[in-house]
Amino acid sequence: MMLLKKLNVLSKNKSLGFDLVRLYLGMGLFFRGLIFLVQPELINSYMSTFPYESLFFVVIHYVAFAHLAGGLLLLFGLLTRISALVQIPALFGAVFLVNLEKGLMTNDSLELSIMVLFLLILFAFFGSGKLSVDAYLESHSFEED
Repeated sequence: MMLLKKLNVLSKNKSLGFDLVRLYLGMGLFFRGLIFLVQPELINSYMSTFPYESLFFVVIHYVAFAHLAGGLLLLFGLLTRISALVQIPALFGAVFLVNLEKGLMTNDSLELSIMVLFLLILFAFFGSGKLSVDAYLESHSFEED
């Protein structure tokens, strides 16, 4: 009976689930960016099939920065739509340039890259939830008289 009451409370706060997904996604992307900085050989191995050698340096730094900054912004729910949009090209590349030819259920995780891309698209369209800096700033905006 007590469990049903708790589930009923959660069902009335559905935006909490959206916020928790945003928090988890932000942390995951932030830590992926840290991993790319600490272990540059990892991103080099991902980029070994990258067809445009002249853009290699730019892409590596873009991906690391997008994951670090964008992940942190997603974590706090600050500039959520922009931070999701900035990361979409990196995930698009991960899906279509890195993981697609390797297929599903490999160590490179095509299915995980597709899921993260999908979630970023959702946050780009819908923005952050109620438990975010964006929502706080929106509810406490000061209008000039």
